[in-house]
Amino acid sequence: MAALVRQAWRERNGGEALSGAAIKALLIAGARPVRGRASHARATAFEAGYGRIDVASSLPDAHGRTITIVDETHGLCTGEERLFGLDVQEGASLRAVLCWYDSPGERLINDLDLALVRPDGSVATNPDRTNTVEVLEAARLSAGRHLLRVSAFNVPDSPQPFALAVIVTALQ
Repeated sequence: MAALVRQAWRERNGGEALSGAAIKALLIAGARPVRGRASHARATAFEAGYGRIDVASSLPDAHGRTITIVDETHGLCTGEERLFGLDVQEGASLRAVLCWYDSPGERLINDLDLALVRPDGSVATNPDRTNTVEVLEAARLSAGRHLLRVSAFNVPDSPQPFALAVIVTALQ
């Protein structure tokens, strides 16, 4: 499945291959939720990871979706951030996935964070201090310019490259 996604995006990018972190971010961004245990409609990441891989949803030409991929090779140092703007229609939903490869160690060494800054200035974030994947989901967004902020919370072994995959689905 990863090879199919890699090939499709390579063709879209004029022969340039994406990093492994970008492929991982795309696969997670396009994944479908898994049903949860008991009466829960959706499994938690602890129960089922980030969902069931759906190759078609991770391909560049997914119907009804806009997919953006950022493969940042220069990276971030502690305290730095990058902003990525998205113009969103009223009622759209968003799934953004930040992935990176950490330095070797028993615990997370380089820690990046992902946040969504809405047009009204409010911020949605759920920092993960354990893993090299951060996922942000937002439904029924207001129309306007939203910003995704990738920030380097603590990056002692810097700079830290990363990949960001964003899927925006218009209201049907």
